[in-house]
Amino acid sequence: MKGNDLITASEKLYQSIALLKAIPADTTADGQTKTAGTLLADAQALYEPIYRYGADELRKLAEPLFDQGKYSEALAYYLRAYQMYPGSYGGGVAYYCGRCYQLMRQPDMARPYYEYVVANFAGKSIATSAASRLRELG
Repeated sequence: MKGNDLITASEKLYQSIALLKAIPADTTADGQTKTAGTLLADAQALYEPIYRYGADELRKLAEPLFDQGKYSEALAYYLRAYQMYPGSYGGGVAYYCGRCYQLMRQPDMARPYYEYVVANFAGKSIATSAASRLRELG
């Protein structure tokens, strides 16, 4: 799979997981030994690599737009990637969601993304950068 095919497949799998999450975890079916919760966990483990690749493809589409100062357009891709796999690109996707919002003068929208990076990537340079951005927001 390439580019858009991978993105489409990733997003459809993500949507299917969202549907599975709506089923009570203790639900069982005749002849099945696994609960809906166990099946959901199994599916998530299988789909995670696909989410990672899909999120990375979305990030690759966002980067040139960000570099061109097209923050709103870049943000649309970064948000899709973040939704699919929040930790994508070592926290970079979350960081750039925050950065786009900050550059678009929406500090309240930027803050949670920077906070996510600080909380989940402690000790990494991206967390230091996110903490610095949070200080800029005040």
